[in-house]
Amino acid sequence: MLGRSNFEHSVGNNGLTLKLTSNGRTELEEILDAHPEWPDHLVFGELFEHELTNGWAWLSAEQVGGLTSCQIIISPDAEFDDQGELCHANTVYWHERYQVESASEVLRETGQLFLLRA
Repeated sequence: MLGRSNFEHSVGNNGLTLKLTSNGRTELEEILDAHPEWPDHLVFGELFEHELTNGWAWLSAEQVGGLTSCQIIISPDAEFDDQGELCHANTVYWHERYQVESASEVLRETGQLFLLRA
């Protein structure tokens, strides 16, 4: 769904809360029904597609020097060089609870997901 965001964004001191819109809830259910085997980062990537095509960047732990295997790491202000290498990102958010909770299930159950500011 490229036309509009599936999330409302709320930035606090410690991180970013992403709250599903009504369209986002529908999209999440459609994704989970069609692809129940997908890991969280693929489900989240589909839901976050609008943001990823409008200035947000999906980052890897290696790019930001993180010692984690978390695959949901995003930034609203990442800058890349001509070769696609990350130059810097002032703000980075990640799903710190990835080992103890499923981002997809949290979104399904609560309608929102908190990403900690790194």
